[in-house]
Amino acid sequence: MCFEQENKNFIIQIIYSKLNKLDDLERIVEYNKIRNEVIKRVKKAYSNCDRIRLNIFYEDIFRILSLYESDYLILNLFLEKNNTEIINHLLKNNFDKLTFNFKSNKTLGFAFYTYLISKDNFTDSDINKFLKSQFIEKLNLFSEIDWKTETVRNYPLMTAYSSYITDDNIELFNERKLSFHLFVKLWNHYPEFKLPFNNTKAIMFYKNLNQLIESNSQFYILYKTLDDLYGNLFVSPTYIPLLDNIQRDEYKQGYLNHRKPFFDNISILENMINLNLDTDYLILLKKLTKDNHDKIVTKSKSIIIEKIKNFVYLKRDKIDIYSLNIDNKDITFLKQKIYYY
Repeated sequence: MCFEQENKNFIIQIIYSKLNKLDDLERIVEYNKIRNEVIKRVKKAYSNCDRIRLNIFYEDIFRILSLYESDYLILNLFLEKNNTEIINHLLKNNFDKLTFNFKSNKTLGFAFYTYLISKDNFTDSDINKFLKSQFIEKLNLFSEIDWKTETVRNYPLMTAYSSYITDDNIELFNERKLSFHLFVKLWNHYPEFKLPFNNTKAIMFYKNLNQLIESNSQFYILYKTLDDLYGNLFVSPTYIPLLDNIQRDEYKQGYLNHRKPFFDNISILENMINLNLDTDYLILLKKLTKDNHDKIVTKSKSIIIEKIKNFVYLKRDKIDIYSLNIDNKDITFLKQKIYYY
């Protein structure tokens, strides 16, 4: 069974009967109220659907949900392993007649959909052409020479992409998000990356990343956005750079040694972003403990001082600072500064 068969009553009663009576804008608003339930059902149906029936699964979900989930569905299709058969099935079954509603023309969904409907028949070489055109022509990320030499033994793409994805220009946020989907496909499509897993390329990528993300709050926001998005997909790429946190036999120690400090840096960035003047004293005090990074300790101290300047004090009996694992040199400072009597 696939999506429509498993959810016949839900689709008829909620999506068709209720939503189809509304105009497009109202339909989107009402759909968003039930979106979590719909995605849950889509993911369950996908997990229950065998490979032979994936063509029908995708035909179902696009026919029923294309208006509401344009970007989401196209992204899953794009990341689907060996997706050419599925795409050709869709192209032969009125795919171009469906109604889509992409968030903007800067999304992967819009770019890949536009590319698909220009084809009568889709092949693996079309995936190659799409990736190459997006990276080289649309995003201007790599040169033609870089693209060719990367598939041999050099690593210009790893160097260039690590610089691009960590760019803190807010105006390029959507472009960087789109580029990440392309980068994930790159790792899961080309034999030079995946057969076997190319530890050397991955090490080069993470080595560069770790030098570039320090104090980069914009990168953390992008990372968190991607982490949430990929955690909600029904397709699961074998390898997802940036988000990969599992152990596989193919991974060499060198790769793991470079991946670990990346996640350490992500943790530091998360702490730094979440600390502000509204942060409770107890949380700030716990950040001063010896187990935390120096940057977190320093920022916590600066916020405490700022709170004091704003006459925000703490009752003596609210927190026992001696029970916390704080350096002795900070105990006197805290005792004198944060309590009122």
